[in-house]
Amino acid sequence: MKIKLGKNQPLPKYQTSGSAAFDLCATADTNLDSSVHMMDLEIACEIPQGYYGKLVVRSSMAKRGIMLAHGTGIIDSDYRGNIKAPIYSRAAGGSRIEKGERIVQLLICPVEQVQLEVVEELQETDRGAGGFGSTNGPQKTMRFNGSTYGLIPTNEWSCELCAFCGKEGSAGIDCMDYEQIICHGEFGVWQELDKKDPA
Repeated sequence: MKIKLGKNQPLPKYQTSGSAAFDLCATADTNLDSSVHMMDLEIACEIPQGYYGKLVVRSSMAKRGIMLAHGTGIIDSDYRGNIKAPIYSRAAGGSRIEKGERIVQLLICPVEQVQLEVVEELQETDRGAGGFGSTNGPQKTMRFNGSTYGLIPTNEWSCELCAFCGKEGSAGIDCMDYEQIICHGEFGVWQELDKKDPA
C-alpha cells in the first residue's frame, strides 16, 4: 500500500508478525482534556479498492483515559488526504501525550458494497428485534450515587478503567453477582438496586 508521510510521522510498522494493525504516532506534544483535539497524523494512504482503513485507539492509551471522539474512524479507499485523529481525555486530571508516542493503530480491512432494496417486511429470526445486550443473559439495574444508571449485563463487566474518573484500575468487582461494585475514584459507589425500588 502506498503512503505519504509528513516530517513528524515515522515510518509505520507492524510490531509483531501477528499484529493486525500498524501503529501511528503523535505528531506533537499535546495536553488533553475533555475537549476534542484534532491531531493531524501526517499520513495519507492509497488504500486498495475493496478495502478500507479502520482507525482505533491503542489499548495502552485507553488505559490512560485517552479516547477517539468517534470511537472508530473509517477511512475510505478513495480518500487521499491526511488521516486525523479526534482525541480527548476522559481522565479526571487530563492526559499528556508526547510527540512520537504511538497513540492509534490503523487496520486495513476488506469491505463489500451491497445493493439496497426497500421492502415492507424483513425475514423473521429467533432473535427478532432484540438488541442492546439482549443476548447477554440476566441483567441487573444498577445505581450510582443514588441515581439509576440502567441495565448492565451481569456477565459483562470487566473494567480496568473507571468510566467516570478515567483512572487506571479504579473500578473493580467485589463479586460476580454484582452485589456491589466499588469505584475507587472521586465520584462514588456503584450499588445493585433493590428490585422493588424502580427509582
